[in-house]
Amino acid sequence: MSKITFAFISILLITLTAIAYNQSFAQTNNETGWKNYTNNYFNLTIEIPSGWKVTDETTRFYDDKNLYFDYEIFDKDRLSYSTFARMGIWPVDITDAKGYLEDEKEYDLSINGVDGTTIKIIEDIQENKYNISSVPSYSYLYLATSEVGDNVGEIITFIHNGQGYKLFTMVAPPNYFDEPQYSEDLRRVLNSIKLDDANKPSPYYLFVSKYGELGSAHEHAALLINLNGTNLDLAQQPYMVRSNYIHIESFNGKLDGTTIHKHSTKVPMSEFFKSIKMDISNGCFITDTNQRYCDNEDYNLRYYVNGNETKDIMNYVLQDDDRILITYGKQNSNEIKDQLRELNTISINKK
Repeated sequence: MSKITFAFISILLITLTAIAYNQSFAQTNNETGWKNYTNNYFNLTIEIPSGWKVTDETTRFYDDKNLYFDYEIFDKDRLSYSTFARMGIWPVDITDAKGYLEDEKEYDLSINGVDGTTIKIIEDIQENKYNISSVPSYSYLYLATSEVGDNVGEIITFIHNGQGYKLFTMVAPPNYFDEPQYSEDLRRVLNSIKLDDANKPSPYYLFVSKYGELGSAHEHAALLINLNGTNLDLAQQPYMVRSNYIHIESFNGKLDGTTIHKHSTKVPMSEFFKSIKMDISNGCFITDTNQRYCDNEDYNLRYYVNGNETKDIMNYVLQDDDRILITYGKQNSNEIKDQLRELNTISINKK
């Protein structure tokens, strides 16, 4: 699993019973043949069962694209189709596929208990379990247990032509990962992936070229946002790890909305706010629900870094142990001092 896929798992509605899966699984496979699918954005071809649905979508992560393949089956009780299995692929900026996967595994273990979800690693990292585009691949299996149901997932990483890729697969209920037909189909799909040796997903590279390589920095800062006397609560799952480059994340199993983690050089604060669907522009602080806090004759939007006021926070590149205050309201100097004192009491949680 990963920081990105954890969000997908938490919303995936998988409600079929084991009996319904048994009946529909064989029926679905008997009814479908195989087809080749080509995606020009990723410059890949893949062989999938004809009944699989393909979703090529722009996500909130970097305005970049993720590619999903959904294996749906018919629920006879609900008289509708539900996702039985899912596979996703997207480019990642990595130079060490195995090291990156080891970090992913450690992250999965660290989020146990968050939002009632528990993660158990059920297979250690495997090398070349799948032959994906004739390059070395690394993978591990996990079991995710949550209120919406259990699923078995697998995370796979590899580097082709200098471009890193992350794949994930998941299936529910967990015992179907060992279903011979499913495992045979999944292996055939993964082994069929072929990437164009001459091309990379250029839109992704245009994006990352603005910043340093992922992992080129590891810095932390405290952040306090006060709007009309009330601190903005970012310690919520929708705000966690929205960008791999700069983000907030859980610490010791609890959501942490006040420590910013930066993992790349040259990344400004604007990347953080963009990733959580907030903005600061034209004298306004704009929340993800489009509430606007704008400068006027009576109220002011102000920014402080380490106690010093600055006119531009969006282009600021944080340094390790910075303390950043964004404040809006009818503040007097004593109120600003109180907010700065509060900011100085915030722990900067590093890991």
